Amino acid sequence: GHEVVLITSGAVAAGFSALGYPSRPVTIKGKQAAAAVGQSLLMQAYTEEFRKYGIVTAQLLLTRSDFSRKEQYSNAY
Repeated sequence: GHEVVLITSGAVAAGFSALGYPSRPVTIKGKQAAAAVGQSLLMQAYTEEFRKYGIVTAQLLLTRSDFSRKEQYSNAY
């Protein structure tokens, strides 16, 4: 009967390894590329692990502005 929200980091780290970068990227472009690749890898890992327990996962991306108006805030729940 509980709802759980998991907040995680690690997209850049997962992505730069998958892209074959020898070290963590320092440029914005490099970090964005690594994060884009890494985010899907993280979601895939969570989906596979939670599926074992019959739990469906989803990604929800929110910014501070999503909580600035009641209508937007309500849609997040």
